[in-house]
Amino acid sequence: MSSAGDRVALAAGDAVAIYSLPGGHLVRTIRHPDVVTALAFARVGHDLVSGSRDGRLLITRDGADPFGLASLGSEIHAAGFGPTGRVIAGDDRRRLHVLDVERRTSVGTLELPTEAAAFRTSSDGRRLLVIPPDGATRPLVLCDLERPQITAQLDGYKGQVFAARFVRDDREILTAGTDGAARIWNAATGKLQQAYLGSSEYLLDAALAPDGTTLVTAGGDGALRFWDVATSRMIWKLQAHHSQVSGLHFEDDDIVTRGFTGEIIRWSLPRLPHAMNFASFAERIARCLPLRLDDDSGRLVEQDQPCDM
Repeated sequence: MSSAGDRVALAAGDAVAIYSLPGGHLVRTIRHPDVVTALAFARVGHDLVSGSRDGRLLITRDGADPFGLASLGSEIHAAGFGPTGRVIAGDDRRRLHVLDVERRTSVGTLELPTEAAAFRTSSDGRRLLVIPPDGATRPLVLCDLERPQITAQLDGYKGQVFAARFVRDDREILTAGTDGAARIWNAATGKLQQAYLGSSEYLLDAALAPDGTTLVTAGGDGALRFWDVATSRMIWKLQAHHSQVSGLHFEDDDIVTRGFTGEIIRWSLPRLPHAMNFASFAERIARCLPLRLDDDSGRLVEQDQPCDM
């Protein structure tokens, strides 16, 4: 889908159909010599890159015929737009290609330690995360697209990483995977900064709240778990779906979730308290209850402490 949400491109066989939104009017159809295996819109506008099984890359712009950017000679697994005027593509030979669109030339080729199933780029397009294919337990690869070069590998997962995204103005990277942990990494060095543990369920996605204080993870058990970012404490658990939560994102203060069986739900949530403030608040409530737990006997006894609520 285009960044403005007004176009969607769908690949079927050797064709790419582009539709306008809303309404679903067919804008145009693009043909490849072989089966289309990758496609992506530019970060702004309607420029589209599409790749096929025979290694061809096509660029399509509004009001113009598609033109061939390159023939890589190997099946393209992922494609996207990098820094201004550049396209990136990963093939089945574990190569990452960086190409200049206007000159139709190669800027550089990197040998990757894993095949690229998907890309995640920073908001400025200068850095790239390479996500391995399903079933692979290899680390994510962090690349500098301006030079280009591999700068780090995000290692530390015992299983597969399902989700990764740049957060906090591209300074950090948030990941989630099969070991049930969400992690935050330094986006410049690839070093692990913080881990959010406490669930045996695998995670399919994770997102950071707009104010940066709360982390939400999407579990294979259908639950959303809310974490205080600073302390790594879990604040709250919400059973959101009967099936696994396969995706989530914030829209302002609301959360939109997607279940594995296709349902999409929008959640309007109250502002979540900081974990330390929440704990202090809970203690004050406990002092106002008629009974309290006696530490020595382990029994409930009458509360005789003054209530300071």
